[in-house]
Amino acid sequence: MENFRIIRYGDENGVLYYYDNNDGFYKMDTHWKLLNWQIRTLDKTLTIQQVKEVATLIYESAPVIKE
Repeated sequence: MENFRIIRYGDENGVLYYYDNNDGFYKMDTHWKLLNWQIRTLDKTLTIQQVKEVATLIYESAPVIKE
């Protein structure tokens, strides 16, 4: 969360978006592929289940943006 600007758009069940510094806007990460990849690059020793748990925690703690 400290390294990336991540938000949920719409409501509590909203789609995950991350801010792309290169392009200058938020991009959708519908299936959390980028999030899972980032988690895996930070710690290669995590199991698949641990990556899912971290991704879920990040998703649930991401601020919800309605507009």
